[in-house]
Amino acid sequence: LEQAEEKLGKYTIQEVTQEEYKKRIEQLKEFGFPVESEPKFADFLVKHWGGTTQIVKYAGKSTNYLFQNGLLAVKDLIMENPWMWPGIIEMAKAARVFSSELFGIGLTPVKNLIRKNPWMWPGIIKITKAASDISIERDVRRSAYIVFRDLRNIEKITEKGNWPIIVEGFVEMINAIRDDGGKRYYFGMVYVKYIIDLSDVSMWPG
Repeated sequence: LEQAEEKLGKYTIQEVTQEEYKKRIEQLKEFGFPVESEPKFADFLVKHWGGTTQIVKYAGKSTNYLFQNGLLAVKDLIMENPWMWPGIIEMAKAARVFSSELFGIGLTPVKNLIRKNPWMWPGIIKITKAASDISIERDVRRSAYIVFRDLRNIEKITEKGNWPIIVEGFVEMINAIRDDGGKRYYFGMVYVKYIIDLSDVSMWPG
């Protein structure tokens, strides 16, 4: 948490003139962001413009899709926990044009888990960055989605001491199958939760 708050300093609230504020609001509209229906979140994005522009850069041709869908899916996490904002930016950098799918499909199933266990956040970022580095672009969003979809069903990860072990295990597995473009990762990860649930977590990832 302390490290996350330290990173937030890079994307801290910016004081802007009324003219500049209006200009940024218009840019958000150009990105497809629903300013009228999401004024508080729009205000957050305007006042954390350094991070907002970084996300635009990473999303590239998918910017509109991200601002219309992906960011809204994690709006509550960001607004309730501003210190998570730098992590959102890191994940957007990792997922690039698939960041909307990552936020909208991948993180959505585990939002409540993150809320209850905020200490999981650095590990979530680490898994995302590893999964998004798989060689075939097509598998990027699927890889992250598969991991997070099943994490919500793993009761043992709610034990704080187990989480670092599980994170490192996921990263090791991702690295081990990197050469085949993530196909085994995509088709096999759905079964991992049963392995963790039924085995001694101290044996993970062996």
